[in-house]
Amino acid sequence: SLAVSRNHARVVHETDGYFVEDLGSSNGTYLNGHRIGGRVQLTDRDVLQIGPYEFNLYVEPPESDPPQ
Repeated sequence: SLAVSRNHARVVHETDGYFVEDLGSSNGTYLNGHRIGGRVQLTDRDVLQIGPYEFNLYVEPPESDPPQ
């Protein structure tokens, strides 16, 4: 069975983008079907899999100022 540990992975946002880090989980963290080690940058085209769950990054565009 695919289990998810309490501290499995984390997604962080920094000025140069979003990143996922596996936190030493026994079942691993997968990005686009490949097990990752360390820190990997995420894009909105990636599929992140943690245990049986799949995630996609969706970044809302910044709100623009109303026309004047």
